[in-house]
Amino acid sequence: MRPEFPAFKSIELSDLPLISEHLTRYQPEICELSATNLYIWHNFDRGAYTFINDNLCLKVHLVGDTPYFLEPIGIKMIPETVELCLKETGRLSRISERLLRQLPLNKIRAHCLRSQNDYLYETSSLAEYKGGHFDGKRNHVKRFDKLYPDHVYVSIDQSFKPAVIALFEKWFAARKETHFFQKLAYGAQRQAILNSFDHFNELGLIGGGLMAGGELKSFAIGSRLNSNTVTAHFQYSDPTAPGATQTLWQKACKEAFSKFARINFEQDLGIPGLRKSKLSYHPKKIEKKYEIRLKPGITSLL
Repeated sequence: MRPEFPAFKSIELSDLPLISEHLTRYQPEICELSATNLYIWHNFDRGAYTFINDNLCLKVHLVGDTPYFLEPIGIKMIPETVELCLKETGRLSRISERLLRQLPLNKIRAHCLRSQNDYLYETSSLAEYKGGHFDGKRNHVKRFDKLYPDHVYVSIDQSFKPAVIALFEKWFAARKETHFFQKLAYGAQRQAILNSFDHFNELGLIGGGLMAGGELKSFAIGSRLNSNTVTAHFQYSDPTAPGATQTLWQKACKEAFSKFARINFEQDLGIPGLRKSKLSYHPKKIEKKYEIRLKPGITSLL
């Protein structure tokens, strides 16, 4: 039986068919509204859901943070639903412009969360690397081809779990512990990867990788976000294999992700190097996200 507000239910694997049903009708554009993401990060996000006015409402309580709601999934009584969410947690976060347009802006404070914005690309653009603005990417691919002439592209499935974990450990070790790569982030990412590969097929995951000399040099996995967009949940490369990332994206966009017109690289989390990298692939669109609260003195959105 589905939970009705004020009751909540923690998100488990068995809840995904119900959540996916509502998300499929909604056709979201942002990566938080992915059933796969909701599950693989559940140890860190501590997500729960309820229904308000027949809308699916997802509450997130990140480790070390206060709880917030994502945008309601549905079309009924949206201002009233948002008002109840705001009274429950004080804020909605990571919401799209799609929701923002439905709310009275004279009654809310909204600010853009730059570090949470998603990067959207044309899949065919990454598969081809055409034009002068992709000269650097093509040069990286040539370098990888020269260094690893025996490399092969492979479809990633559940059997790659040990190789994927080994590559992730190597990738993280090269970064050591910094402000952006803390032990908490390491634990959260590792557990999310384990969740992904423990339930690879149930989560509808697809992906590709590069093998050379019997080792996995790079991989990416993703899942359907909407009818024409795949969201890439993870991508890691061997830090000692220059050009692996650029080669992997080109091949994966020709193979695993080719049936989708667009690919979402998700957020940069405010990490300077990650932001620079994602911008270097020339996004077609940056999908903005916002956090909203009621303005001081405002008690209702109606």
